[in-house]
Amino acid sequence: MLPPVFDKYKTELIDKVYRYQSKIYFTDLDNDLYSECVCLHYSGNNSANDSIYTAPAIQIDTDCSATKLAVTTDQINLSRQWPGRQWVKFGDFNNDSAKEIYFFTWQHDSLFLNIIDPARLSKINFEVFIDKYNFHNQAPDVLVGSFLLYDMNNDGFSEIIGSVVGAYSALPRFVFIYDIKNDVLKKSKTASISAGVKSVLQDKSGNTFLSASNYAPQNVKDSLLPYIDFTDHSSWLVVLNQSLDFVFPPIENRGFTSTVHSILQLEEGEVFVYAFFRPPRGKSPGILKKYDLSGNEIYRREFSEPEERGLAQKTENNHPVLYFYESEQKVFYKIDKQLGFSKPFKTKLERNYFFDIDFDGSDEIFNWQEGADFAYLYRPDFSKPAKVDFKNIQPGFILSPCRFKDNSANFSIYSNNFVYFYTYFENPVHYLRFPLYLGIYLLVSFVFFVVMYFQKKSLQAKFEQEKRMTELELLTIKNQMDPHFTFNVINTASYMVYNKDKKTAYRFLVNFSNLIRSVLQKSKEISVQLSDEIEFVKNYLVLQQYRYDFSFDYEVTLKGNIDQTVAVPKMIIQTFVENAIKHGLAHKKTKGQLDIIIDEGTGNIILIIQDNGIGRKASKEMIASQKISTGKGHDIINQIIQMFNKLKKTKVTYKITDLYNNENDATGTRVKVQIPIK
Repeated sequence: MLPPVFDKYKTELIDKVYRYQSKIYFTDLDNDLYSECVCLHYSGNNSANDSIYTAPAIQIDTDCSATKLAVTTDQINLSRQWPGRQWVKFGDFNNDSAKEIYFFTWQHDSLFLNIIDPARLSKINFEVFIDKYNFHNQAPDVLVGSFLLYDMNNDGFSEIIGSVVGAYSALPRFVFIYDIKNDVLKKSKTASISAGVKSVLQDKSGNTFLSASNYAPQNVKDSLLPYIDFTDHSSWLVVLNQSLDFVFPPIENRGFTSTVHSILQLEEGEVFVYAFFRPPRGKSPGILKKYDLSGNEIYRREFSEPEERGLAQKTENNHPVLYFYESEQKVFYKIDKQLGFSKPFKTKLERNYFFDIDFDGSDEIFNWQEGADFAYLYRPDFSKPAKVDFKNIQPGFILSPCRFKDNSANFSIYSNNFVYFYTYFENPVHYLRFPLYLGIYLLVSFVFFVVMYFQKKSLQAKFEQEKRMTELELLTIKNQMDPHFTFNVINTASYMVYNKDKKTAYRFLVNFSNLIRSVLQKSKEISVQLSDEIEFVKNYLVLQQYRYDFSFDYEVTLKGNIDQTVAVPKMIIQTFVENAIKHGLAHKKTKGQLDIIIDEGTGNIILIIQDNGIGRKASKEMIASQKISTGKGHDIINQIIQMFNKLKKTKVTYKITDLYNNENDATGTRVKVQIPIK
């Protein structure tokens, strides 16, 4: 639930700078603790619009900053061309605290290794012929890998270790060591193995070994296979010594597109080889193996599911540590000596790049994925990811840690002719998450309390409503089936049977049964259809006529085309009809008349119940003198109307009017009920 503003570490994009037709690196060339900018400019024929450089050039800028223009201190123009995919290496081969720049150039059909010391250009400017190459589609058919610097012969000077790989023409393919001090170039006899040096180590006896990872592009023609010891139709586990001879015969991994990725590890002074054999695409999942320098397999670990896997070496506290990764699962495992895996280290994206952003001897993890609009920067222990905003990440970007005098940036990303500068810092508001936790807890607790409070109130209101409904149900049953009324009905029926008036008694009992059925069926309802209420009242009036010996007549009139399915409060007509008979017509000396008129007004159903009885005033006087109970009909109908209005969100009203003649004598009572309809 926490917003990302409370992450332990954060990155911030400081600036985005356009650098046309260049590759941009940041490194400390002169060992003054601050980064210089090294720009690789391409020749003008790389772009129709580029007329600035007629040949490749290396530009060196000092006093760099992410917020101001750098100062160009030197530019080295080259007479030869860059290879198609040019990468440079920085290193200090002679340990003079100043880094040199190492790179390849080509001319005609020849490949050269160049070494430039920007600080002492006149003293060190080597140009070494490496080999001739072939052409494919009129372009140089050669790929060059990255360099490693390592003191192979323990003379205090590092040698350059690299590889040359012919592409479609297959040859030349070899690993080379160039001894700068003695100007000696050695090449391996690896035939068509497409090898790239990734790991170099020295054992306790001072012997140096290197391993070469490779793949099987299957570019060697079938006609040459009988004459080549190691074909590129397979990949190979290759370990070489400092003379570039095989330490043990290469171990084959058969199949086009297969790969062997190997890394050397030093364990108690002895060198061992960890290798992952990945079969051709779509085949079995692959095998992780450990070998000694005699080529003996010590341990192996097989996998059950096909997935993109491999080995990775990461620097921790200035020491290399071996990891195994699974790209699809986005996990890393630290590998022990028996090929056991540690607990998994999870990342958010599939691809990773290790670099030491804060120069403390431990690599952070730059976690990215092709086409994504962001990346993540993890601490060396794969924890506390910081999000890096970067639109449409593509392979081939250059990631450089930076250290500037004004502390304006901590790392840069070069991609598509733009340099992006970022700061990386510990978030000062990180520890505010603890009071935020407390605030969230209190807020959630408060919301929970409020919800529970209102839920309790709602349940209580619902309980009270159901209680009132039950009470109303009992009251309406009791009122509609009043014991006196029921007793009188039964007596009347008995009298009819006694007088052998069977047909009349039958009709009378049918009306009574209809009345009872209606009462029981609608007992739980607070509203009924208008037609049901009319039917109930008619049955009720028939029984009341028999009870009062037909001392009154009644008439039910429906005006217009009234929708009789409209919902009305239960007993809305019967209550007032009962009162009209009980308090008005029952005490009249002459023939009584009860009229029920149902009409439709503007948005209303209008009910009129009118009698010509003795009137409410005379009725009250009679009730008072005889101490007769008035019943609870009005109270019940008022409660029903109130409940009906609440449930239907409407407003049913009624008005009782006393009727008088010209002599001011009571002539009856009229009740007018208005029921809004939608």
